[in-house]
Amino acid sequence: MRLIYVDDSGDEDCVMFSALIVPDHRWTSNLKSWRESSRTLNNQHKVPTDYELHSQEWLSSSPKPVDIENPGVVEITTANKQARALRFKVFENSLRTIGSFVDVQLLTVHAVGTGKYELYRELLLWIEEYLEEEDDLGLVILDGLDQGSYYRECHRELDINSRRIIEDPTEMHSHGSHWIQMADACVHAAYQAVKKSPNRDERFHRAYGSHLERIILFDSGDAENGIRFVDMA
Repeated sequence: MRLIYVDDSGDEDCVMFSALIVPDHRWTSNLKSWRESSRTLNNQHKVPTDYELHSQEWLSSSPKPVDIENPGVVEITTANKQARALRFKVFENSLRTIGSFVDVQLLTVHAVGTGKYELYRELLLWIEEYLEEEDDLGLVILDGLDQGSYYRECHRELDINSRRIIEDPTEMHSHGSHWIQMADACVHAAYQAVKKSPNRDERFHRAYGSHLERIILFDSGDAENGIRFVDMA
């Protein structure tokens, strides 16, 4: 069985999904590696191990404070330039930890426009192909709530006689799941790789391919960084 953690990113011009695929027998050992990095963050910068590392917010000029009543108590979450540089290093280290996981695969798709559910269907088909090759089953865990049950409809469109993805998607808030936070880090890095904003340091653009290369699932149709473009026209 594979556990498949999915998160999305995008803006008014593009949409993307990343799926972090974890074999059940590797779930514990890989999670221990992540929790060890969380303890290091706590020891070095006093960030609690249960603090939600939401990448977009974490890398912004004003991340969520550790202590709302005393927001300056943890230096790394302040708005000064040095703190922002430290937060990016933490983000890179998080990606390196994910990239070191054993038997984990990372799939990322993106498309121009805002057709989120159409792109999600394409992601499911790619996951189905992967599970077929591995002769395994998978369960999808989504970040947040499936309001309107649109994601559930995508699952129910799969052929019940042959599908490898079992059940409807499970919904889980990122603040309660380390694995969803990891998927969030992956898809945020992928977004930066695709957008290549001139306002961002080149290290943002390279982070996805550089730190996650070991677990990215490439195929002949992929771009150089392993992010599959889907033409939704």
